[in-house]
Amino acid sequence: MVLLIPSIVRSAVEPVLIKTLTEVTGGGLSVTGSTVTTLAQIDEITATISVSSGIGEVSFSSTGTIMGCSINPVIANAEYSFEILTNDANQFAIAGQNSIHGKSGLKFDRYLFGSHLFKIDNASNDGSYKIRCVIKR
Repeated sequence: MVLLIPSIVRSAVEPVLIKTLTEVTGGGLSVTGSTVTTLAQIDEITATISVSSGIGEVSFSSTGTIMGCSINPVIANAEYSFEILTNDANQFAIAGQNSIHGKSGLKFDRYLFGSHLFKIDNASNDGSYKIRCVIKR
């Protein structure tokens, strides 16, 4: 099993507009507000997992909300399971999917903090599995 360090290939900023509060009164409160804009950073993480004997994993480090991952297996009809785990002795499950067939796009809404693993397991075919995930910070 070969471990490869993933790389962040792109980072972007997504503006979010919060509506204008013009005036609210009542209960002794009077508030006049203005438009507030917040920013969210979007990171794209890519990795190649070398799968041998049906198993492979790669570590990565990120903090934020993982929004989803796309997986391209070594061949179009490969079957496998994909997991995101904490990179410690406990390997707590963060997200994943069993019994995937072929290319897959998975949607998540899970918080990450620190070091984690992408893991391919129960793979019908050995070789390079490509992963691309989006993290919102």
